[in-house]
Amino acid sequence: MPDFARLRAKRLFLLDLDGTLSLDERLFDGAADFLRAIRSRGGTYRFLTNNSSRGAESYVEKLRRLGVEAETSDFLTSVDALIAHLHAQGMAEKLLYVCGTQSMKRQLTQAGLRLTDDRDAAVDALVMGFDSVKDSVGKGKAQLVLCAGDLSEGTRRRVGAFCEDWVEVADLPETQFALAQISKKPTGVFAVTDPELAKLCRKNLAAQAANQKEERPCQ
Repeated sequence: MPDFARLRAKRLFLLDLDGTLSLDERLFDGAADFLRAIRSRGGTYRFLTNNSSRGAESYVEKLRRLGVEAETSDFLTSVDALIAHLHAQGMAEKLLYVCGTQSMKRQLTQAGLRLTDDRDAAVDALVMGFDSVKDSVGKGKAQLVLCAGDLSEGTRRRVGAFCEDWVEVADLPETQFALAQISKKPTGVFAVTDPELAKLCRKNLAAQAANQKEERPCQ
């Protein structure tokens, strides 16, 4: 029999996210009630994740969509741990080359760390994170890679170089901000893994290109 008395006596709960509270966009039955019960008894919970591809803000948005009130202070991510480690190692003034998502790079920059996109630069350290796009491409799951229209030249060049001979890369007219409103993910590069969706994307992009060509004034 579960020892509910011991469970009620706990005041701090450290919880994983994916596969523990929710799966994709589905909150597990009883998860919201469990979290409310912790708070109602004066307890605290913290969400832990080793997924470096997304920041706490993204998780807050997701949980709120699922009906769970959350703040960024409720989370401890692997990037938070990385930032603390780099500062403790005196890396604040060092030059870092980061293999990771735009969200990860943004968090590191906001923490006062120096990053470069130049692979030929004399960097002091290489920081490896999880990049969901690279993972999909490397495993052969990506059918198409899409880039936001305002992606930096350096990032676009690296995406093209990595995907070369693996998968087609296409440019979208939408900005990163506009895409974040649709996808709920603050990123400028997307891997499309569904073959039918990739086909639809190619069709729509081709139609947009044809319309722009027709609208272009004759020289």
